[in-house]
Amino acid sequence: MNKKKIRTAVLLPRYSYVAVIFAFLFNTVVYTGARAIAGGWTHHNIESSIDRIPFFAPSAAIYLGCYLFWAVNYILIARQGKEEVCRFFAGDFLSRVICLIFYLVFPTTNIRPEVVPDGFWNQVMLWVYPWMRRTISFLRFTAWSAGSAISVSGTERIFRCGTGDFPV
Repeated sequence: MNKKKIRTAVLLPRYSYVAVIFAFLFNTVVYTGARAIAGGWTHHNIESSIDRIPFFAPSAAIYLGCYLFWAVNYILIARQGKEEVCRFFAGDFLSRVICLIFYLVFPTTNIRPEVVPDGFWNQVMLWVYPWMRRTISFLRFTAWSAGSAISVSGTERIFRCGTGDFPV
């Protein structure tokens, strides 16, 4: 029992549990709630020619990597000091509120190719399609590039937006 508590404390400090759980739940509520509310409304297709790239099912691996990236970043951010955790998760909450407003005020869509459920990568893509979220990655990058040093396993890594300083 003691070892279990120690391992959990190493992964996340106690003060960040509620923030991490709330962020996951609120994110889920925003995206599924917006779809439930605006699902029958008129949606606008704002695709451009850059959005019409050929379908390539193995690209689902990129999205799976993003999920890992997001999870690791949530954990790293949740391991920071209380003030940084509060600041980040307040920003995370506000970003979801803003997304929800836009999803309801100007619902958009894009045309995705029909995916036939044959082959491993097509099956993965059918699972990944509903969960693609570009804004999450941007928010994580923004949090990391806010100009503060973040300690990871005793190694200092510096992320500064626009200064050319990258992982050391």
